[in-house]
Amino acid sequence: MTVEKSKTASLPQNFTVRDSPSHSVIPISASQPVLTPRERKDTGTQSYSLPGSLPNSDSMLSESSETESEALRPKSHSEDLLPTLGSSASNESSFGDDCVDSYIQTHGNILADCADYEAESWSLTVEHKFCKRQDKRAVKRQDVIYELMQTELHHLQTLHIMAEVFRRGMKEEVQLDAESVERVFPCLDQLLAFHHTFFAAMKERRQSSGQPPGHRNYLIQQIGDILLRQFSEENGEKMKQVYGEFCSHHNEAVAFFKDLMQHNKRFQSFIKQQSQNSLVRRREIPECILLVTQRITKYPVLLERILHYTQEQTEEHANLSKALAHIR
Repeated sequence: MTVEKSKTASLPQNFTVRDSPSHSVIPISASQPVLTPRERKDTGTQSYSLPGSLPNSDSMLSESSETESEALRPKSHSEDLLPTLGSSASNESSFGDDCVDSYIQTHGNILADCADYEAESWSLTVEHKFCKRQDKRAVKRQDVIYELMQTELHHLQTLHIMAEVFRRGMKEEVQLDAESVERVFPCLDQLLAFHHTFFAAMKERRQSSGQPPGHRNYLIQQIGDILLRQFSEENGEKMKQVYGEFCSHHNEAVAFFKDLMQHNKRFQSFIKQQSQNSLVRRREIPECILLVTQRITKYPVLLERILHYTQEQTEEHANLSKALAHIR
């Protein structure tokens, strides 16, 4: 396989675009977690089950908490994403370069989404004097809602790495058949559709919560209706079905990945090339699969924390309570 190194993808340092469509694809950010050696080892051995409901294991929450609470804290967009896109392209295959180029051309207009979630908390996204005017419980509540949205964006980034880098490359570069690709990435399109809809709804709520309208200061008064809609009735059943399917094939997917690495030289070469891909940032397929299986365990904890800081005897509290009951 010939490796071309002539193309370089980069973005201007002052690149920003606003008013991105809510249905657009979320850009890959270098703020994604890089798993520790212990976590890498665990990716091939962990198994998940959905016995009649969504998983809610305390041990799973404990094992994965560091991955999403600490490792997902994003760096500055100007320090992280933009230099990365331009700095490592010379080490990538032409396919890797094309991934970067096409990603920028197709989805560059929603880089603003990542910029909106650079800060570690809601408290750091609004003006200090505006934050000071809110009571402590309101600030805590906004911080947790912000964390929910921030980690949902990161989850979408992981899903798009799986779809646009790995799955696309396995089809076009490695030329694997559709059945083999599906064995590694079951239900990926359904997951993307579900989480795009979810993030778009929360993003729209944030945009409509400006104080005053259109201002950087915002206060999300209601999020429970969105959460209830996502986790109940048809949406809730669909999520259980899709995650049940994905998680039940976790071990099989990782085992098949290892088999391909041992016996398919073209696949082995492709994975090696992607280790230098600026969009992938050293994450391999098993790490991405693990992050997806862990995501479903985070919602109950986040909803419990939002509920804790929500005034009782309100419609918002009732909606959050119902949503939590569905996701547990």
